[in-house]
Parts: sequence; structure tokens; C-alpha cells
Amino acid sequence: MGPADARWVMVVCLRDVMSKMARTGIFPGSAGNAEMSGYLFDKESGELIWKGKAVGQSGQGGLLGVAIKGTMKGAALNAALSSLFSSMPTRPKSTKK
Repeated sequence: MGPADARWVMVVCLRDVMSKMARTGIFPGSAGNAEMSGYLFDKESGELIWKGKAVGQSGQGGLLGVAIKGTMKGAALNAALSSLFSSMPTRPKSTKK
């Protein structure tokens, strides 16, 4: 997978994404949900270095929410990606001199 000279391979999977009309009390609106998982492999050792799951949600009430229902999936995807990548561990600093 990936270029021959690359050491790391990241795979991001979209598990589910949806948007729907929502109602909170008497007011209409829309909501979106997305679920993703991610995996980071070291091609040299063949090891799975990191894996994570994330869920993103978005929503907007009122008539504006009805009008922008089509954007709810994208907003939920962005939230899920942000959450997924923020769960990755930081790379340790090199001790080489």
C-alpha cells in the first residue's frame, strides 16, 4: 500500500454518515451524524501503530436548520475527522544528534 518508499500507511474508514430532519419540541431543524475509524501501520515492521474511532455530530434548529439540511453530513464528517486525528498520539522527539 502507498508509495514503495513510504514508511507509514494510514487508512481512514467511513463507517456511517447520515442527515435527517429533526424536531425539538415544536421547532423543526436538521441533524447529521458521522462515524469513522482510522489505522496507522508501520510498513517496515508490519505493526499496527495506532487505531481509533470517532463520532461527529452537527445540528441546527429552526428554519435555518431546514434550509441547510444538505450541509449537515459535511459538518458531521469534519467533526468526526477532527476528533479522530486529535486522538492520535504525538510523535516522540528524535534523540539523534
